[in-house]
Amino acid sequence: MIFANHRHGEGIVQTPNDCGFGRVSAVKTEEVRKSVARKGVPVRVRPSVVSVVEEEKREHFRCSRFVCLVLLQLLFMLRLVLASASLRRSQLLRDLGLSFEIAPTHAEEPAPTLADCQNPGAYVERLARLKAAACEQDGLIIAADTTVVLDEHILNKPANEAEALAMLQRLRGRTHRVFTGMCLRRGAQLWSEHECTSVTFGTLSEEFLRAYVATGEPLDKAGAYGAQGRGALLIERIEGDYWNVVGLPVFRLARMLSEHGVQVQQFWNEENETKS
Repeated sequence: MIFANHRHGEGIVQTPNDCGFGRVSAVKTEEVRKSVARKGVPVRVRPSVVSVVEEEKREHFRCSRFVCLVLLQLLFMLRLVLASASLRRSQLLRDLGLSFEIAPTHAEEPAPTLADCQNPGAYVERLARLKAAACEQDGLIIAADTTVVLDEHILNKPANEAEALAMLQRLRGRTHRVFTGMCLRRGAQLWSEHECTSVTFGTLSEEFLRAYVATGEPLDKAGAYGAQGRGALLIERIEGDYWNVVGLPVFRLARMLSEHGVQVQQFWNEENETKS
């Protein structure tokens, strides 16, 4: 049996020839087939085993990479963590259609300094960042802190009923500002922003203020009132984001989430499919 003498470097396969004449019966590439065919030799293309294996490896890599990206996206979207014990913030996130976990932190909140009173936006962002950093959960962490500012004085949560009444007496009939700082944390990365809203109280009687304090509502709220509860009766006018006064400026939060890979509308679609 005689083999045709063909060059492997050109991708030509040696084939047996019973007649003793060299004949090419298979080549590895289309380019070689055309080259040989021009010389009048009938040939066919035989796929290279090596090239097939390499293509399978590349396809496997592409599939694996796609699966990893999808899993990472699902991980960060489903592992949304609220680093707060606030019932108001939890309810607002539920109203947005977000699936999340609650993991309150106990980061120490430093008392505001004179510099903080002059720059309350930076102050609430700093507190939000401290809360986010203290959270031990994995995923995308949301932390927030809200305070009330009047005449460059920061009014945080009152320590008791007497302090709550004193705060409300200072606020009645006047306009103050509400600042909420928010922080998102993913791994070691932190992003923070803040929102500011102006709130004007009506002129209220001493009797009304004392009755409101007696409900206990003011004791766990900055400025000693809650806009979403009985405290709504204190407010004559709001200029800016109402939800900021409640404790979480949802428009700014949704924008921050979108900028860092979480689209809230994806959760709306999920809810609609469940309801249908």
